[in-house]
Amino acid sequence: MPQGQAVTGSGRADAEGLNWAGDTAQLPRLLDESDVLVVSAPLTDATHGLIGAAELKRLGRDGVLVNVARGPLVQEQALYDALRDRTIRGAALDVWYSYPGPDGVGKPADAPFGELDNVLLTPHVSGITRQTFLGRVQDIAANITALAAGNELRNVVRL
Repeated sequence: MPQGQAVTGSGRADAEGLNWAGDTAQLPRLLDESDVLVVSAPLTDATHGLIGAAELKRLGRDGVLVNVARGPLVQEQALYDALRDRTIRGAALDVWYSYPGPDGVGKPADAPFGELDNVLLTPHVSGITRQTFLGRVQDIAANITALAAGNELRNVVRL
């Protein structure tokens, strides 16, 4: 039975099991129909700030945002506010809004995401093998399932 939907720049998705795929004009529909939004688009002028307060509100109180793309696809302050105010249930952020400079010093965002209890923060690591990728997919899926069921999450990092 098909589950899920996708929004892409082209409106096409080469994935089995989707109910439908559409272009970015279908983003409101996707948000209305989804409990989990996985952001995995490239950062371009067209995608910068694509997800803001209005989109997070549409995702809703049971919604979970997972950003594995680039931080600025999701408006930082809007995401922080939505998490703080429980406009959405939670987020898993594998990417950041800024990165350490050459001296290795820096903070990942201006907003204090680490103070919130409904966000999972992970470092964006680009080294990947097929086995690593499959393991990450399984871990993410297990945590989404656990979060939806109200169960304890695995591999939680407390700041």
